[in-house]
Amino acid sequence: MRAYAIEYIGTFFLMFTIGMVSQNLVVHHSPGTPFAALAIGLMLTALVYMGHHISGAQYNPAVTVAVWMLGKMPGREAIIFIAVQLLATWSAAALHFWFFDLAIPTAQPIAGFDFNLKPLLLETIFTFILVLIILKVAMAEATRGNSYYGIAIGFTVAAGVMMLGPITSAVFNPAVAFGPMVFTWLHTGVWPSLLWLYLVGPFAGGLLASLVYRLTNEVE
Repeated sequence: MRAYAIEYIGTFFLMFTIGMVSQNLVVHHSPGTPFAALAIGLMLTALVYMGHHISGAQYNPAVTVAVWMLGKMPGREAIIFIAVQLLATWSAAALHFWFFDLAIPTAQPIAGFDFNLKPLLLETIFTFILVLIILKVAMAEATRGNSYYGIAIGFTVAAGVMMLGPITSAVFNPAVAFGPMVFTWLHTGVWPSLLWLYLVGPFAGGLLASLVYRLTNEVE
């Protein structure tokens, strides 16, 4: 139960941070993507250090699937982790709406870049490197006990948001897409037609990362 609680808290505050910086960018026209990326990366770094020793600080269904694929957690626990992560992002989206009477802007590719294959591949590629870094620095036996894993993970997300935020919305996390999109759907009745893109891409990236991890790590 401690692990589930930490996964909920960590994923919730990651989503709430993303919602706040997205609102500031879209609604209040605050300074752009580099500052948003820095806020998200710093918050994620702190959340990873906060929760890693309890739950692994996964906060991302793509990471959870990769960890399960490597046999580092049982399937039942992985399912509960993912359910908790999805609930956390939905409830963060609901609380954001309650505070500001505005829904968190949902993820979508930039205008003119809406051919599905391109944003799908970008989300897959950058989720792959994010999950691979998480596996290598936070879960591999060879790097066990290091003190830099949170910085490596936070910096990777910040760099990804700087690069892909203006292009694909830089999701890299199925739960981050799920929460705001499903909340908006329940609130407006309009089905999120791009939800599949932000589920398939990150999950594919996580699965690819687990395969590459297995191929490039010594037997554990």
